[in-house]
Amino acid sequence: MRSMPAFVVVAATAAVALGTAAVPTWASDGFSLQLSGSSSAVAGQPLSLTATGKNPAVGDYPYVTYLDVELFRPSAVAACPATQSAAGQLAPATGGAVLAWDVPTDSDAAGNFSIPFGLTPLAPGPVLLCGYTAGLAGETLATASMTLPVQSSAPATPQSLAPPHLRRSGHQVICDAGRWSNGPTRFSFAWLVDGRGQPGATGRILLVTRKLRGHKVQCRVTASNDGGRGTALSGRLSIH
Repeated sequence: MRSMPAFVVVAATAAVALGTAAVPTWASDGFSLQLSGSSSAVAGQPLSLTATGKNPAVGDYPYVTYLDVELFRPSAVAACPATQSAAGQLAPATGGAVLAWDVPTDSDAAGNFSIPFGLTPLAPGPVLLCGYTAGLAGETLATASMTLPVQSSAPATPQSLAPPHLRRSGHQVICDAGRWSNGPTRFSFAWLVDGRGQPGATGRILLVTRKLRGHKVQCRVTASNDGGRGTALSGRLSIH
């Protein structure tokens, strides 16, 4: 058995099915395999997947098979190799990884099996998963493939490091956004007068009118990026 990479998690139960009859002809005897669990992944985040399938019954037991799953970059391998042995040799040679190797399929009495496995993609870009069930002699009995787009990890939500600051300039009050962590890419502004929101006042600059005299104004800043958004409130400025 080959060892699996440290960044890959594989879980499976021990096999209990036994078979001693001759190897069935897989193309006509009902071996099947599917890979499922997600339509996309995020770099740096663990992902749970499942291999399911069926082995035909041989006498009173399903035929004994073992699960292998290899990961490839489509830029290096355009399609899954036809056999388990070819995939096992090609994955390490092309910068891929072995996700599961010689995992017993533990079929039930009807020949069905379900095996969880997982991976944590380390970089964005598509990955190709190639699954195989192999018999005791290493013969390939069923195959499956799955392509997963891997997205870049989302940045952390912006956090306020210094609150917004108000400054008076003639008949205007200007809101400086303050300092933020985690690289915000967008800012929006809202104004409050004596603690109450002012509909329509959404710009960085608030025009001072007679109605504002004797009142206190504040600015609420919302900083956003692809990871989310954070808000911060300025101190109050008295309008004279």
